[in-house]
Amino acid sequence: MRGLILLVVLMALAFYWGGTNAWVGLKNREVTEISCADYVAHRPDAHWLKLTACEVDFENMAIETDKNQKYTAVYIPLRPAGVTEGQTHIVVKRTDEEMLTLAHRFNDSQPSEATITKARALDEQAQEGLVQFGIDMSDHDRNELDKLGLGLAPDFVIMDHGKQPRLLLGLLALVAGLVPAGFFGRGVYRRFRPVH
Repeated sequence: MRGLILLVVLMALAFYWGGTNAWVGLKNREVTEISCADYVAHRPDAHWLKLTACEVDFENMAIETDKNQKYTAVYIPLRPAGVTEGQTHIVVKRTDEEMLTLAHRFNDSQPSEATITKARALDEQAQEGLVQFGIDMSDHDRNELDKLGLGLAPDFVIMDHGKQPRLLLGLLALVAGLVPAGFFGRGVYRRFRPVH
């Protein structure tokens, strides 16, 4: 019985994860380029974004660490260029080694001039990634960020830096869910079909 329950749960997860990723992949065949100001004012129905004219709020970044206090992720608020106050609508999540190293250096009591220069250079870079959705949207991450006093807007989004839609993986997950579902349905039918 436990095996059957586990099978049903896995099928449901495969359908949900695969379906949402396939749908987002189909809707986002190309990246949507938009300024931070336009995104905040008129949020498009797109998840794969290339945000321009943004300012990186390094002073209010949040750090995620593991049990050994090793940096595992950096959450950086983005603001439209020239905006220095107000609610935060966009948070970029980065897990790449370059950013983790930069965040570690920036958090030093006296970061070097080179570190500060490198951090400021991020303002000149377009921020590209995938807005979290479905089961990838971690309630834990959102709740923890909300506790940090960053002035987050109620509808703030977390964008995974560098990620792209996973259309192929979504379709494969759907297929992976369909195969056991077919066998399960066939077994149920054979067990309960009327005998003539």
